[in-house]
Amino acid sequence: MKKQLFWIVAAILLISVANAQQNLNLITAHAIVTSEKTITAGITPDLVLYGFDVFFDDLRVAFMLNSAAKAKLSIDIARERLLETRQMIEENRYDMAQISQNEHAKAVNSAKEAIAGLKQPSLEQELEDEVEIEKE
Repeated sequence: MKKQLFWIVAAILLISVANAQQNLNLITAHAIVTSEKTITAGITPDLVLYGFDVFFDDLRVAFMLNSAAKAKLSIDIARERLLETRQMIEENRYDMAQISQNEHAKAVNSAKEAIAGLKQPSLEQELEDEVEIEKE
């Protein structure tokens, strides 16, 4: 009986560890790797094209019709802006880091608004969507 109980507990632990590893995000100094994509800093505020990058990201969010998709995109943009901030700090460009930090805050607020705007048929479905967004 003890042997069977041991194997059952061992199997449950192995399954839990395997599931946890699938949902982990790898965060390095210059990238965030999720199960779906790799996010890097890309264009930083010290480059001339930064304004265009921000503009087109804002445009993509504005044209998203689905609140859940808008929240996911906003979270990805926030992650990118955070990596840009980190890179600017590493390069001692604190003025530029402040610019990307402000853009990060805007992206986080956009994600919060999109999550608040989720209209699901039930509270259970809404919670599942929020949990999925948080896993990323």
